[in-house]
Amino acid sequence: MSDIVRLPKYEYLASFYENYDGDSFWFQVHKKVDMGFNIISEIHFKINVRLYGGDTYEMRDKDTDKRAKAVAAQALVENLLTQAESIKLRTHRDKTGKYGRYLATILYRLPGRKRHYNLLTLLRRRGLLTGKYEK
Repeated sequence: MSDIVRLPKYEYLASFYENYDGDSFWFQVHKKVDMGFNIISEIHFKINVRLYGGDTYEMRDKDTDKRAKAVAAQALVENLLTQAESIKLRTHRDKTGKYGRYLATILYRLPGRKRHYNLLTLLRRRGLLTGKYEK
């Protein structure tokens, strides 16, 4: 028997609000809630999220090559998530980063596509991650 405990993941539909860099975001979350008595209510709230499993370069880095990668990651993420037809956040329960942000896997679907893609995978393929991972 394994000692590894897998935490449940919670999935939310969201709209992109803004990002500071390639791994820190604000999303508007849309959640339908069953209030009982055949009443379904939809709630909306903003959530500050950090990308689960990856770290992009810092926007204020003194190294110009690293700063250029940070700017590229920020622009790529903003462009993709602004165009996305659908965004799903899979938050990792009770897990926050050192700044208190929820850690989330971010899945996006672009217009004309049938499936969602993982943002972390794209950043990794483009070489925009530092190699340090926070889990």
